[in-house]
Amino acid sequence: MRTARADAIVVVGVNFASKSAGMLSVARDLWVQLPGIPEQPESKLNAAYHYGEYYAVPGGGPAELSTTLANTLGLRIDRYVVVNFLAFEQGIDAIGGIDIDVPHPIHDPAYPLRDGSGTLVIDFPQGWVHMDGSTALIYARTRHGDTGDGQHQNSQHDQRRLP
Repeated sequence: MRTARADAIVVVGVNFASKSAGMLSVARDLWVQLPGIPEQPESKLNAAYHYGEYYAVPGGGPAELSTTLANTLGLRIDRYVVVNFLAFEQGIDAIGGIDIDVPHPIHDPAYPLRDGSGTLVIDFPQGWVHMDGSTALIYARTRHGDTGDGQHQNSQHDQRRLP
């Protein structure tokens, strides 16, 4: 059985009284304890989803990832949403795209094609770039154009605005 790992992990806190929310992007390579997986007691955070599915823990991968996040961060996780790449693209396309302030130029000479048949060369200029869903997914997933996983996604200068 082939199961996926979590590609991006974001914790959202909502304060309904003040009608505000905050988001925390959590490094998927964070080494953590996996509370529901005795066969694999620790691993990278993004593997919690995989092992939860693989070992069929109650609630599957989403439940194992939620429990792992709660234990690791000391937060109560009430609900979770799993979004695949197609839903990500369609969601952004449904709102007419998204404008992203790219903090520095990104050149990725080896962005992998989805079908595994090869790679593409990807370039994003510095500054505001309007992106449709497929372009935003490439931007969110590119890894070769910076020094580490999440550098451009988590930069304090990386801003997004809806049209």
